[in-house]
Order: sequence, then structure tokens, then C-alpha cells
Amino acid sequence: MSLGLYISSFYFFHSDKSGSSYLGLNRPIQHKNTQYSHAMDFFEDFFAAHRTIEDLESEKKLYSIETNPAWRGETEKYTYFAARIHSGTYGVESDIYDVASRQKVGSTEKNQAGVIPFFVFVAIPKEGASTGVINKGLIMFQSMGVYGVKSITCKMLNEFSKEKMGSTFHTCNVSPSEFLQAFFAMGKLKNLKLVRNRISEDKSDQLGGVSYAKEEKILSSFWGNAFSRLVDRLIQFGLDKSAVFELENGTQYDNVTATIDIGEGRQRTVNLHKYDNLSILEYVPSQYEKVNGHADENTLIPYLCNRATEYIEKMDMTIHIITKR
Repeated sequence: MSLGLYISSFYFFHSDKSGSSYLGLNRPIQHKNTQYSHAMDFFEDFFAAHRTIEDLESEKKLYSIETNPAWRGETEKYTYFAARIHSGTYGVESDIYDVASRQKVGSTEKNQAGVIPFFVFVAIPKEGASTGVINKGLIMFQSMGVYGVKSITCKMLNEFSKEKMGSTFHTCNVSPSEFLQAFFAMGKLKNLKLVRNRISEDKSDQLGGVSYAKEEKILSSFWGNAFSRLVDRLIQFGLDKSAVFELENGTQYDNVTATIDIGEGRQRTVNLHKYDNLSILEYVPSQYEKVNGHADENTLIPYLCNRATEYIEKMDMTIHIITKR
């Protein structure tokens, strides 16, 4: 079972009567009785709040977070904090079979959960004279097969942020170009779904801007140099939200969805103009796994530091204040 890695940037958004802004991650943050000298203190507080295993009844999950002083540090470019989430789902009885013998060896009851460890890695770029205020950081979630904790952890981070800082927590892609290049590099292009609105040829309908149908076209055969050129065109199309994708016959489409075959019966589908909140998905090389299939913290954390360095170099780290009264 391959170890996956979901990579996103993150930010905190604050809005009140005085205006709206994105919090500076290296600046002091104060809200009511809570004060942080740095946004990493918020994550330390969040991790500590979930140190004891808890029952998330609405999700039917057990959940806790483990930290270790050796998993926190800094590089020349950023500070980082890694933690290990322990989570498992309950609510359904199941039988346990030995893969080799195909024989039943046990069972789990409805109120039992198989708890699995997952790493989360947070990096905050350092602020300098040339950077301005830094308000975007990097967050990476390790996953395993169909199991994962990204969605529930982000939801919990958002609730904790609202309570502690009067702000909301958001994730988005690290960089549009990096997202698209990583997406097309992760597997084989299986198909493209092209959609355009067809306008009625009736002139009275055209005056009213009536669209009576959508035209869909599926492309599914790609090979050779033509494939490489196609991927380049798709990336350029994805980077320009106002662009249209034109076929050789001159037909233009403004809605393009690509499906990638990433192996083992798995696929990933992305609308090339609607991916702002999606994460980059990578697979961690097997050398960073233990014999039991879990991530090896002794080698995984240095690997995550290297990945963070590469992505932070390409990430826009500043979002400007949008309104102010």
C-alpha cells in the first residue's frame, strides 16, 4: 500500500468591523485571551489540544495527535513542525483474513477501530527584508491507501482557529503551474472531457443569450510527441482562466476536465479551470516505509523537509489585504 502525500499551501483569514485581512504568520497574533508570538504556536496549541485520544462521534473516528521535540525545527528558509496523527474508523463489524492462507483469523466489533498513524508537516517561510509579510505557509498530509485524515484535520483546524484567533483556516494549491505539472506527471492521461455551450441558431434566441444545450466531447487516444505537445497546451490552458481550448478543426471549448490513470485501478480527475483548492498528490518512495507499511519518522521527516524546501521556493508567500476601513 503506497504512502501518499497531499501538499497544499494554507492561510488564515480574519474579518471584523474594521476590515478583512490575511494574518501574518510570523507576526504576533492576539484574540481575546489568546496570544501567539508566531503562527507555529497556534499549531503547537492545536496538536497539544488533541494529545489524548478522543471519539469524534459525528465522524465515527478515534483521533489523537502525537508530537516529539525532535520533529520540530528550522532551516535557513522556514520553520517546521511535524506531528503524527493516530486515527481509525469504527461503526461496522468486519472479519479479518490472512492474505496468504485466505483464512479468517479474527474480527473487529462495531465499537472497535483499527487505528493507523499519519504524519502532518507544517512549514512557515521566514520573513525577511525582501519578503514582506508572509501569510501563506505549507502543509503536507501523509495518506495511506483509502485512509487519510486531511479533511477532518483541516475541519478541526478551522474550528480551532475561529475559537483561538477569530479567523478561519483555508488550504489552496501551492502554485498553479506546480499543481498542473505534478498532476500530469503522476500518471497516464486517460481521457479529456471537453464541454461548450451551444447557442441557438434562432436569431431571437441569440438576442436573449439563450443556451439550449451543452456539447460534450471525449478524447481518449494519446501517444508520441503529439501527447507531449497536448500536455503543454493543457497546462497553458489551465493557467489562464479566461482561455479556451481549441481543437484542430477550430472548435473551441471553455470547460476541460482531465482524468489521469495513476495505477492500481486509481484515477484522479481535475477540471483545469477549477483546481484552486486542490492539493498536489505525490507518492512517497517505498524506502521511507517501515516493514509494517507505516511511515518511518527517522527518514520521512528529512524527506518532507526536502520537499518543503522545493515547494516553498516556488510558492507565492504573500496575499495582500483585500479590504480595510
